[in-house]
Amino acid sequence: MPTTAIDLSLPRVPPASKPVRTSLRARVGKLTRQFMMASLLGGAATCLHSDTIVDSPPTRFETLAAATCPPLSQQNSQAAYIVFTGGEGRVPTGLYLYTHSQNPNSFLYISGVDRDVKLSNVLRANSHGYLVPEINRSIFNDHAGSTNANAIQTAMFLKEHCISNVTFITSDYHMERARYVLQLALNDIHYSPTMTYVSVEAPPLSFREQLQEDVKTSAVRFFHALGIL
Repeated sequence: MPTTAIDLSLPRVPPASKPVRTSLRARVGKLTRQFMMASLLGGAATCLHSDTIVDSPPTRFETLAAATCPPLSQQNSQAAYIVFTGGEGRVPTGLYLYTHSQNPNSFLYISGVDRDVKLSNVLRANSHGYLVPEINRSIFNDHAGSTNANAIQTAMFLKEHCISNVTFITSDYHMERARYVLQLALNDIHYSPTMTYVSVEAPPLSFREQLQEDVKTSAVRFFHALGIL
């Protein structure tokens, strides 16, 4: 019985397509070589003219870290009441201590006020609307969104004003972590004011909230030990 041979081989690529593929590869290779050459020339120019490069200006934190304040004996004994927002009773406690201070050179610094909330509204909401004229003169705030940011902004404020006596206010459950990161920030900025810590009694945390706080505190210490924080 006669058999019929079936050709199962793939169709051959027409020769005309080869130059197209080769041409595309050549163009890509040319562009790559041009890019590499431009990079090399740019690097060489940088090396040859490095004396004309202007370094980026120091950050505000770096500037304050390099600055020095007068000795405590030559300062005006300025005092600051620092409040980290986020817990019930913190702001009222700070306001009470500030308004009852016997030091005429006292400041109130509230760290963590939401950007959409005006400081004047905070004062009015806490029955201290009469202090609104003192904003930007002896009452200040920042918009820090975390405890670490609270600490950095606060440290900068303290050294910028060379404040020697500080009363720090936060919730009792938050004090350990907040105190720790604030001290780290002060060390980084090379400033050592006299510190007093006031813990505001807060409602008991739930098991989950307490666990979260413990984890955050452990994480801060862990990353600091690694040199990351």
